[in-house]
Amino acid sequence: MSRPDLQPEEVVYFAVPVNSPGLQLICRQPLAPPNPEDHPLSPHWDEMDAMVLFDDVFIPWDRVFYLRQSDPEDPSLYARLFQGAMGIGPWYVLVRMAVKAEVLLGICAAMAEYLGTTKQPHVQMALADAIVYLETMRAFIHSAETNPVRSQSGLTLPNWIPAQAARIFSIEGYPRMLQMIRELCGSGILMSPNETDMNNSEVGHQIRRFFVGENERTQECFRMLKLAWEYACDSFGSRQLLFEMYNVASLATNKQRLVNSYDLSPFVHLAKELAGINER
Repeated sequence: MSRPDLQPEEVVYFAVPVNSPGLQLICRQPLAPPNPEDHPLSPHWDEMDAMVLFDDVFIPWDRVFYLRQSDPEDPSLYARLFQGAMGIGPWYVLVRMAVKAEVLLGICAAMAEYLGTTKQPHVQMALADAIVYLETMRAFIHSAETNPVRSQSGLTLPNWIPAQAARIFSIEGYPRMLQMIRELCGSGILMSPNETDMNNSEVGHQIRRFFVGENERTQECFRMLKLAWEYACDSFGSRQLLFEMYNVASLATNKQRLVNSYDLSPFVHLAKELAGINER
């Protein structure tokens, strides 16, 4: 990740095997719970985060891709190199966020169905917001793919501008979508019985008697509430939110990148023309 105060000798790109002598990975605590039957996501989809420590690691020259600022007269070279390398980055992030938007809409719609609240006006407003969030992401993907740009080496890449704009839109909307899940579920998101209680010889039949009754869909609702809990409240969901907010720099940095890469001059010219200002 680029840093504004990088010195030329600090800029290096390379790749080495993770089992190289002197290289260590310091992993965070795993999020997989001891009772995986109550957690539909984290036992299968917890993506490990780690710090990489280099202690006198040998890097062969054929594994070094970029070293130092090669042109002292062009301080923007590294910035342009970084942006070129990241040209496809916002696009693949956008695709991932669009898939997550599908999951968010699915949870919202399913919970409204199970709770019988789909026709309530405030629930329909929430579902409309989730639909707009998803369809806007899809529109950004379509725009980035149907208006590609050429790299200096001749590769066709998704258009960086709509992809970057979509990344900003998705990050800003993601916490609101999670809060929407919490509001649609209500307090029930906290109280879904776990599998241990459901299978307990003393209380399991009581839960089925008073909570489930003759409604066979109640147990399905419990499972959906567990999915909603893990996605919007549990440590797994919190990690997902933090990852999206700070992956490939912060929201503020991504906004600055967009402004610095966007040609504002046609719009300034249009505004001045409407205001009757004659440019000399």
